[in-house]
Amino acid sequence: MGESGPWILLTWGWSWAPGGRPDMPPGSGFPSSLGTVATRALAAEGLTGSDQLPQRTERELPALHGVGPQAIRILGEELVARGLRFRDG
Repeated sequence: MGESGPWILLTWGWSWAPGGRPDMPPGSGFPSSLGTVATRALAAEGLTGSDQLPQRTERELPALHGVGPQAIRILGEELVARGLRFRDG
């Protein structure tokens, strides 16, 4: 499977053509190690990149379907790498 490929926006979300990357929609600003379900859940909440995560508390995100402990760990590590953190609360 290739590194890139054409993406198709369907009514229910992004799909990918052969050779595409199933882990991230185009322009996603989240780590590729973040699961597809978590990425979609964050996008559905209007969060399209790690730079928007400091707007949310660490406790808010697990309420989203697909955003579990592993996703929170991955996102937290991404924030630390950028010198950011989740909002207090």
